[in-house]
Amino acid sequence: MRFQTLWQMPLLLGVAATSIAYSAGIAPAGPVAAVAAPAPIVAAAPAAVSAAGTVDTATLMKQIEELKKQVAHVAYKQRKSEEKLESEIRVDDAKIGVLQANQVSAFPTGFIAVPGTNSAIKIGGRIKADGAYYPRSNANAKNIEFDGTVIPLRNQEVNAAKSGFVQGGIANSRIEFTSLSHTNQGDVKGWIQTDFDSSLNLAGGPNNYTGTSYVPRIRHAIVEWKSLTVGQTLTNFHDSEGVTTLDNNGLGNVVRRVQVKWTEKLGEGLSLSVAAENPNTDYVTQNGATGNNSNLGKSGLPDLTARLRLEGKQGFVSLRGIVRRLEVNVQPTEAAGGVTALNQFANKQTGWGLGTSFKLITSGLSGFNGQVTFGDGINNFLAVESLPSAYLQLPASATPAAGNNGTHTQARFDTLSGASAILGYEHWWTDQFRTTIAGSYTKVKNSSFAPVSAAGSQLNSRLKKAVVNAIYSPVKQMDIGVEVMYGTRETIGGTVDTAGTNAPVGSQYAGGTGRATQIMTSFIYKF
Repeated sequence: MRFQTLWQMPLLLGVAATSIAYSAGIAPAGPVAAVAAPAPIVAAAPAAVSAAGTVDTATLMKQIEELKKQVAHVAYKQRKSEEKLESEIRVDDAKIGVLQANQVSAFPTGFIAVPGTNSAIKIGGRIKADGAYYPRSNANAKNIEFDGTVIPLRNQEVNAAKSGFVQGGIANSRIEFTSLSHTNQGDVKGWIQTDFDSSLNLAGGPNNYTGTSYVPRIRHAIVEWKSLTVGQTLTNFHDSEGVTTLDNNGLGNVVRRVQVKWTEKLGEGLSLSVAAENPNTDYVTQNGATGNNSNLGKSGLPDLTARLRLEGKQGFVSLRGIVRRLEVNVQPTEAAGGVTALNQFANKQTGWGLGTSFKLITSGLSGFNGQVTFGDGINNFLAVESLPSAYLQLPASATPAAGNNGTHTQARFDTLSGASAILGYEHWWTDQFRTTIAGSYTKVKNSSFAPVSAAGSQLNSRLKKAVVNAIYSPVKQMDIGVEVMYGTRETIGGTVDTAGTNAPVGSQYAGGTGRATQIMTSFIYKF
């Protein structure tokens, strides 16, 4: 538009001059004479013509110069307007470029933007190759996981006399996917993580998986939006930060639950999380068999958890709580745990638990961490091992079976109390080399009606663990380590019912004991 106007300037000036000439009685020669005088300019012409009809040339030229100035001013303003418009267009283009660049750079390191969307994805995980040696007994019921609850009892179980057992595996390798989407209502994050530590991998034997194919399982699958978390992840009753071990079970009990959690920031480093979690009534019967919601257990209410956490430069401290409902509903002749109910039996119990966790950094990355957990009816949430939270007694006849401790002709459902503690210290000697030393203790108070037998399958009463390890990281993504873990197990004692009567008779039994040692090495590559 601007260029068309500038090219028309000479023509406009010519038209103006012609109009003035016509007004003065001067007939221009040539083609210009055919141009009609524009009406708007005619009115200005008479000022240059005298009463006698003569032309005042000086005045005419002055008017022409003034007209030129006006036309030039109009052209200048139009040019500036177009330049401003072009500048704004360039600015808008630059802003669009910045926004497009920010859309990519706004995602954390490692995320890959999905073209044409406001989302990005990230792929990660680890490859973990383990090797373990058991010089004394074997505490391994899974894929190189030191399980203190199943350490073989000396002089009672065959495996207690076995030693020199070697095992290797990669079951605790992991793959995870993370997505992040920017929306006008806040960021939405999704995270799913799998490993290959499925119980289906134990088909070749509980102590040694000899196959080369591993069945995957889901560890975590959550969606986070603002303060809301929905999906399966660690229970809100636990803190994820604990003692570093190479053993895949470690010192801390890992409990994952499907849950709906809300986290509210209350101040600088202070937050409160509350959650409703998938319930599970876990119990043990008088035969020593365990059960949960998959058989006789049922739950009409979710587990309710809360955690108050304060974080700072020197670490964190948290307070935790849980309230849960445990229920059983057994119909006549219904069988489970090796017993068959004589009559219908339904019962409800309330479980509760409290705990505290902390991490104290003393220097650099080195420091202490630990936790204490206790309660009634929450033993599967204890900080160290997963143990039955309740005792279910279902007599199959009017007289108890041999091996029972006391009178067992009455159906019962009792919560079991317990407590556990962990304390560890991790020292970073350099940025690449660190060592850890730690220990744990678990105590369970079983029902006075719980079974006692000198033939194994005992209910645990006390568990202990100690661990020391050294880990070297030649590069950031790689860990190479060696670890020694030692554990002991004690089971309940009492009077062995050898007569099969309602009264506890027979010899006193102090309970069984077992010990196990695991020496392992691990190679971990994180990506």
